[in-house]
Amino acid sequence: MSTVEERITIDRPVDDVYRLLSHEETDWLQTFLRLAAHKGEKAGADLRARLKPGLRVTHTDGPRTIEVTLGRPTVLVEGNAIEIPIRLQTNGYRCVFPELEGRLLLSRSKGESSSLSLLGAYREPEPVTGGIDDSLVSQHAAQTTVRDLLANLCVAMESESSRNTLVDGSG
Repeated sequence: MSTVEERITIDRPVDDVYRLLSHEETDWLQTFLRLAAHKGEKAGADLRARLKPGLRVTHTDGPRTIEVTLGRPTVLVEGNAIEIPIRLQTNGYRCVFPELEGRLLLSRSKGESSSLSLLGAYREPEPVTGGIDDSLVSQHAAQTTVRDLLANLCVAMESESSRNTLVDGSG
């Protein structure tokens, strides 16, 4: 298993971010993961093309699927943070992880802002060449996917329209 960690600051109070992330319905998160996985896949494919010029990689058979599962939030007293288990599953990608088990850590940042981190361990996709490039591509795709997922969440949570409509019934 390989690991990935990213952090972002969201210009919303912790209570607002917590309310959105602790909502049991995760369909809205799948859209953000789908966008992030697409970007991660492209970043991985671009890196592979630079590392192995001329290598032809076929697309996987079947549709690309995404699944997001959030666990029960836990308050971490020692760090003044809230931990939310997260599991991301993808299928049909060559560069992006098929599975990531991790945790979202939510804490107060400066003023009314929140800090959101995603730390996780992921299973690398099936090797393409059997060389070191497979690990490099996988790490780059995972980092890009997680970074973009957090960036997408930040934009959505900070947008004025999301304050009331990002997740129906979350407020």
